[in-house]
Amino acid sequence: MTAPEAELRADTVALARASVRPVVRIAAELGMNHETLFRRVYVGGHYPHDVTTRSALPCPSPT
Repeated sequence: MTAPEAELRADTVALARASVRPVVRIAAELGMNHETLFRRVYVGGHYPHDVTTRSALPCPSPT
């Protein structure tokens, strides 16, 4: 993986984690497969709790 690819991957994960929108919608807006984005966001122990509901995700603080 090249440096620009790694940066793009990190940016998409950061976008998904910061958003309250479903991963499926974010992936569609980015033109990527939702399963790919889901794996990038949730695999690797980042969210050890139940990720089947959006309420299990941390919400961004209001600005």
